[in-house]
Order: sequence, then C-alpha cells, then structure tokens
Amino acid sequence: RAKAGSYNELWKQTRWPKLPEDFDFGYWNAAPEDQQIDYPKGGERVLLVNLIHPNYQPSASMWFRIPKTDLHQRVRLHSGPRFTQPMVIDTVIIDLEAMQLILVHRATTPAAAEVRVIEVGIGNGGDGSDGSDASNAAARESEVSNG
Repeated sequence: RAKAGSYNELWKQTRWPKLPEDFDFGYWNAAPEDQQIDYPKGGERVLLVNLIHPNYQPSASMWFRIPKTDLHQRVRLHSGPRFTQPMVIDTVIIDLEAMQLILVHRATTPAAAEVRVIEVGIGNGGDGSDGSDASNAAARESEVSNG
C-alpha cells in the first residue's frame, strides 16, 4: 500500500486524476523485490540452475545472454516537432515451459505532448523505418490514419 501513494483531499484538489506525487512506480512490478533488477541493457548473462527440465538439458541448468536491442520511438507532435527516444527493456519474461524469452520494451511520452504519431523502429537512430519503401509507406499510412 505504501507504494500506491497518498490519495487524500489534497490529492483530489491538486492532482486528480493524475497519480499522487508520492506514487512509487514499483507498485506495478509483478516480480518480488528480490527478483527485480535495474533496466537491462542487453548482453547480461542469465544462469538458470535446477530450473530446466532434464528433457531439455540433462544438467538441469542453462545460461543465455539477454539480446541487445536498438529500439527507438520517434514521436511527431500535432504542433510539428519530432523527437526520438530510446526504448528500454522494461520486463524480462523467461517461459521455461515454452522455452521462450520475452522482452517488453518501454518509452514514455508526456500525455500533454499532443502526440500525432508514434513510430517504433530498430536502429537507424530510431527514425521509425528500415529505409525500405514498404516501411516508409506503412509509416505514412499510420500518420494518415492517426492524424
């Protein structure tokens, strides 16, 4: 409850419907605190010991590296300006039954920014495209349908 912040009369008068000033975003963490880490950058080594079924790995252990990614979001505002932000790896899910690694990336943009379009891209400085005609056409269609 302490992480949820203070929802009192002062909050109602000065912040509602926004989160309280003392809100801790750790409130939304699904993992117990002893399993939480700083944002991974990619390349970190993960060692799983006695968690792997022997059918997959006779030693019942395995290791891997979190993949390095270069995801960016390019934001276009209704007023015209554009800016690019890197996306961080926010969540790492290791699904041992499916033998899958799932990475969730996140970037934030202020709600008051009046966003017209957000494009997500890999590499190229986050320009939202891979340079291909198909990618550029998809970006234009997104802009038209959202703008």
